Amino acid sequence: MFIAKTSSGDFISVLNGTYDAIKDIKKHEPFFCPSCNGELILKMGVKKIPHFAHKSKCPIKPEGESEIHLLGKKRLYEWLTVQGFRPRMEVFLSALNQQPDLLFEWGGKKVAVEFQCSIIQTNEIKRRTLNYLKYSYWPLWIVNQKHVTTRYGSMIHLSEFLTGFINKTANGTPFLLSFNPETDCLYLYNNIIPFSINRAYTSIDKFTLKDTLVKVLSQKRQSHRFYENWNDQLEKWIQRQSLLPNGRNNPFLQFLYHHQIHVTELPPEIGLPVRNMFLIYNHPMEWQFYIWFYFLYRRKKGDAIPVQQIKSFVVHSLKQIIKFRDLVLFSESEQYRPVHDYLQILTDIGFFSRIGDKLIVKKVPKRIVNPHLFRQEKSKDFYRRYKAIILKPFLLTE
Repeated sequence: MFIAKTSSGDFISVLNGTYDAIKDIKKHEPFFCPSCNGELILKMGVKKIPHFAHKSKCPIKPEGESEIHLLGKKRLYEWLTVQGFRPRMEVFLSALNQQPDLLFEWGGKKVAVEFQCSIIQTNEIKRRTLNYLKYSYWPLWIVNQKHVTTRYGSMIHLSEFLTGFINKTANGTPFLLSFNPETDCLYLYNNIIPFSINRAYTSIDKFTLKDTLVKVLSQKRQSHRFYENWNDQLEKWIQRQSLLPNGRNNPFLQFLYHHQIHVTELPPEIGLPVRNMFLIYNHPMEWQFYIWFYFLYRRKKGDAIPVQQIKSFVVHSLKQIIKFRDLVLFSESEQYRPVHDYLQILTDIGFFSRIGDKLIVKKVPKRIVNPHLFRQEKSKDFYRRYKAIILKPFLLTE
């Protein structure tokens, strides 16, 4: 911490003081935490950033603050100050029993910045986020860049911890923001499109602290680079599933077996990329299969299905099978959006037509016959023919 309370109740800061001035501050000992009133120690050295540390664990922020956290908080404070935001540091919000790293106002909104350096439980992320929302604060989570693992320039390891920090802009655009205090670089991740439970394609934009917050969060590049490798990734996943030695323990494979379907027979209209798929935990082949199975494969041509019935079935009857991520910044209607978008693609490529609030089955899908001979050919042809339809939602301007 950079701010402490003296025994007389005055607040004292070591944020931008000189070495001699900070050394003089020690005369005011003892120091106390403005949040929990626990006793603090003033730590200072030649290399380390001067700061206050708890003698015992703080109940407000039990994970503590590392050197990199202190540096990041200081850099972000200076960054916002230069932009004229007048941020306040380490303000204890008694009604919430929380202490964000930084607090400032932006366009009439109260913004609470949390620079997260340590691994915390997703339940704790949810608890803090809900608390901020309840009291009309917008939680701006910024995760330490060291927790973000990327590969090949456009792939990200989307761990459960990292997923908890996905936020959205005022116009609803999802993003993930990270910061490296040692290089003063910010990274914005959008167009997050998972091709497995914990791996996703994404667009990555790098900024420095010379860029403004407005510029960082308004950046939204349309990208379709993922499309080149999407089919290959799905085919690899299908092959792995077909060779799993413990397939009997896999609920999805057991469901297929019970209905006499082999995973390699699944047609290419299952597993399509749609926007905001990160809101669903399951692999895209899995969650889309259940929708395909119940509302196309088991239907007859001409069947009319109320759209609301599909939503109700997914949300209630399939709630133990299709698992939505518990991201409180996204409403129930937003969480259902990937399902809506998948149904729209199936409509656009001719499986459904829509009349009012009902979907009409125009053609019943077929499984792939002799998949060992024709699977790759049919799959590649499908992604070639319907490329424009599949990519259209990704290229639309919000």
